[in-house]
Amino acid sequence: MDTTAAERRFELWRRRFGLVAAPLAFVAVASAPLALEPRPHRLAAILAAVVVAWISEVIPMAMTAFLGVAACVVLQVAPPATAFAPFAD
Repeated sequence: MDTTAAERRFELWRRRFGLVAAPLAFVAVASAPLALEPRPHRLAAILAAVVVAWISEVIPMAMTAFLGVAACVVLQVAPPATAFAPFAD
C-alpha cells in the first residue's frame, strides 16, 4: 500500500518529535521532585522515555524494549541477570 506525501511527512515529524521528546521526558521525570526512592525514581524516568520512544516509533519497538532494559542495568535499577532474563527465555 502506497503512502501519501502527507502521511510520509507526518511519520517524519513524529519520529523527529520522539528523538527530542524521549530524552526530555527522561530528564523531566528524573529531575522532578517525586516522593520515590532513587531506584524507583530512575525507573520512572526510564519508563517515561521508553513510552515516548515507543509511541513515536523513533526506533523499532523491539529495540525500544531492549533499550529500556539496558538503561535499567546502566542506571543500576536492576542487576543484568534479572533485567535480561526475559530475553533469554
